[in-house]
Amino acid sequence: MELLRRRRAGEKISQLTSSESSSGEDEKRGIYDSDSGREFEVLKEFDDEEQEEITQEPTVPRKDKPKRKREKLADKKKSESDLEDFVTDDDDAPLGAPVDIPLEFTSHAHKPLKDQFPFVVEWLVHNRIDPAFERKDPVYVNAWRKLDDEVTGLANSKFTSAAWKQDFNRALKSRPRLETFPLAQIGTGLYETCEACGRSGHPSTFRIIFSGSPYYKDTLAEVESDSDSEDSEDNDTASVDTRGMPLPPTSKEWCVGSVCCSNAETAHSLLHWKHALKEWVEERLDDEGWMAPEKLSEREKMKAKRRRALANDIVDGWQERGVVTALYGDFKNTLENARNQATTGRGARGRFR
Repeated sequence: MELLRRRRAGEKISQLTSSESSSGEDEKRGIYDSDSGREFEVLKEFDDEEQEEITQEPTVPRKDKPKRKREKLADKKKSESDLEDFVTDDDDAPLGAPVDIPLEFTSHAHKPLKDQFPFVVEWLVHNRIDPAFERKDPVYVNAWRKLDDEVTGLANSKFTSAAWKQDFNRALKSRPRLETFPLAQIGTGLYETCEACGRSGHPSTFRIIFSGSPYYKDTLAEVESDSDSEDSEDNDTASVDTRGMPLPPTSKEWCVGSVCCSNAETAHSLLHWKHALKEWVEERLDDEGWMAPEKLSEREKMKAKRRRALANDIVDGWQERGVVTALYGDFKNTLENARNQATTGRGARGRFR
C-alpha cells in the first residue's frame, strides 16, 4: 500500500526498502492486531457476586377447621337425600317402561307396510261390526297414512297428467267407480280429440264413465249433498266433492285416447284403493253371515266391550286362515304392476276392482 501511495504521488520507484516496509506495517497495525490473550485475562469469577442458595421449606398441610368439616358433612347428606328423592318406586309398572310416548317416536311407526296392513283391515272390520270403536286411534291413523302415502304418491307422480281437464281430473279423484268401453266408430270426425287432455291429434278410442258417490278419504263416509232430499230430474248435477266443488254428472261420458284411458284406469285404481278394500271387506262379512238381520239384532244387544271383542275375533280368524295375508299379497302386486307399467299403453287393474 505504501508503494502504491508513493507511486501515485509521483515517485518513480519499483519497490520499498525493508525498513520502509516494516515501518509502514507497524504504523497501520490496529490495536487489536496484537495477541490480546497474553495481555488481558478473561475473568470467569467475580468477587462482588455471591451465590445465593435457595432453600425450600417443606409445606405444612393445613388443618381444616371444625366448621368446614361440618359444612362438608351437611352437603353430603343433602346430596344423598336428593338422590333418594330422584328414584321413584313403582311396583305396578315394569322397570324402564316409557310412559305416554307419541307413536311417531316409537319403533311401531316405522314398521314395514306388511306389518301395517293388518291394522287397516281391522279398522274396516270394526267399522261394520263395532261402529263405536276408536277410529282415530294413533295405530290406525299411522297405518292408513303409511299405506296411502305409498299408493297415492305413485299415482300422482306417474299416472295423473297435468294436461287433463279440471272436470275430468276432479271426477276421477272423487267418484269411486270407473268403467271403460271401446268406441266402434273411428274416422267419422266425431272422436278426433281426446276429451281428457283436449289435445288434437289424439283420436278417442275409448269411453270412460265415472260413477259412485264422492266420499271422504279419511272416514270413507259419503259426502252429503244439500240436493239429496230435493226432487230433480238429474240429482247428480248437484254432486260435490269433499271441498264443495261441483262434479260432472254420472251420465257424462268421456271420449278419450288409449294412453289417457290406460293412465286414468291405473291412477283411479290406486287413488281409490281404500274404497275398493272397504267394499271387499264388507262383501266378505256379508258372505260369512255377519251382516244378516239376526246377527245385526244380536250385536245391538251387546255391550261395547263385547262387540269390540267380536270384531277382534273376526280379524284373528282371518289372519289364521290367511285371508289378511292374501289381501296384502294383492295389494303388493297392484303396487308392483303399477311401478313396472309403462305410461304409453293399457295396463292391468287391481284385484279389488
